[in-house]
Amino acid sequence: MASPVSTQDGVFNETQVTRGEKLADKYCAACHDRSYFTGVFLKSWQGQPVQGLYDLIRATMPRDRPGALKERQYAELLAYIFALNEMPVGEAKLDYKNGALGEVVIDLNTDTDGE
Repeated sequence: MASPVSTQDGVFNETQVTRGEKLADKYCAACHDRSYFTGVFLKSWQGQPVQGLYDLIRATMPRDRPGALKERQYAELLAYIFALNEMPVGEAKLDYKNGALGEVVIDLNTDTDGE
């Protein structure tokens, strides 16, 4: 049985991170400092599918116009958030179509023992 794919497997690319950073500056920075997206923010999502976080952000942000961004843009914001949390950048795009985000688990890689 194959191991589940996680955010430690390079599931997003540098282009998405760059675009996500620009989106965060434009739509998120007024309410959220960059540090908001690191640490505690993702800890509660550890081991959960990316789809849940994607759906939450899409349904509630930006606060003044929830759901106003394109689906692709929400995926780019997630790529940026993952990069802020030192998850590895890969070659593939973070795929938000056809339930693909439900197949990727958020992994903060907090285990430093090498297990």
